[in-house]
Amino acid sequence: MNYEDFEQMAMHSLAEIMERFHNKNKEYASNEDVFSNFRKAAGGLSYHCREEQVAWEYVVKHLQSLKDMIASNNPCSPETIDEKIGDVIAYMLLIKGMLYKRTNYNPTYPNFDTTFNSDVLDKLVYTLTSEE
Repeated sequence: MNYEDFEQMAMHSLAEIMERFHNKNKEYASNEDVFSNFRKAAGGLSYHCREEQVAWEYVVKHLQSLKDMIASNNPCSPETIDEKIGDVIAYMLLIKGMLYKRTNYNPTYPNFDTTFNSDVLDKLVYTLTSEE
């Protein structure tokens, strides 16, 4: 894979992850508390006592699945690959947010519209490349 093809694949993957965050937030969280399901699980159903520990278990589940896919050396469907890799990235970003929250760290980022639409990725790419 050449760099241009890799860059296109990576940017498409990031856009899919952001779309998944947007859609899943409606199902598993709220605009006021994106970590609510993790917090609730940590206080009840899970054996873990902190939300980031619950999220870590989800990461481990997907990493184990990826490890099995790699070890088998069998072809995998693109949908399965996208799901597993995308979910690991998504959970890691959630954990990052949880750790920021725990340490009361509120970073500021360059302003751009974070509402997911077809222009978000272009704005993200422009913002990231203009900082270089």
